[in-house]
Amino acid sequence: MAAFSLQATMEFISIMIMIIAISAILKYLFNHFSLTRKLPPGPMKIPIINDLSWVFAGSLSKLEPMVKSLHAKFGPIVTIHVGPITAIFISDRTLAHEALVQNGSLFADRPSKLVSNNQFNISSATYGPVWRLLRRNHLSTLRV
Repeated sequence: MAAFSLQATMEFISIMIMIIAISAILKYLFNHFSLTRKLPPGPMKIPIINDLSWVFAGSLSKLEPMVKSLHAKFGPIVTIHVGPITAIFISDRTLAHEALVQNGSLFADRPSKLVSNNQFNISSATYGPVWRLLRRNHLSTLRV
């Protein structure tokens, strides 16, 4: 009887491991081939290995030489994944001006995770008419 329960336990554990592995592979494939996220080129995102490379890199003082080498390899716009955060680095002055000044309203909004239900304060309002009105009110009270 004990051998049967050990065998059943081993089968259950192996099935659970297979389900977790298959779901991780499907999640990776879904995120990797998703058509909604068109990001600039950059090093491939490998979840645990990329995070460990940032830990072993030491301090942030080594960030600039690493980004410069990535710009030499991938071009003037590079995407770097650090854990759940995706950072885009732009090294060309004209591209940075185009992204931040000419198309500034496209990049001005906050991530949806930071926006709360009460969007009537300047720190949580999405970019648009409400945010501009709140900003105008704040600036007028600061000038008085």
